[in-house]
Amino acid sequence: MTFVWGVTALIVTGAGADLSGKWEIQTFEADREVSIQQQGQSLLIHRVMWPEFEGKKYKLEHLYRGTLQGKKVKGELLVK
Repeated sequence: MTFVWGVTALIVTGAGADLSGKWEIQTFEADREVSIQQQGQSLLIHRVMWPEFEGKKYKLEHLYRGTLQGKKVKGELLVK
């Protein structure tokens, strides 16, 4: 949920601006790059991470589809 909280904080501080582009969001584990596409009130946010499990790296993707509603973001987080 850190991902959604970080993006929500970004959107609240950038309210009214087009947020499309690449962004760096700092988390407890490391800095993470996210790609944001905004069309009106709709957001599509994507990030890729490479965590390890039993000594092997694997690809983990998060795709967040949301809608701006005032200073809140409502949507769903999909994990692949």
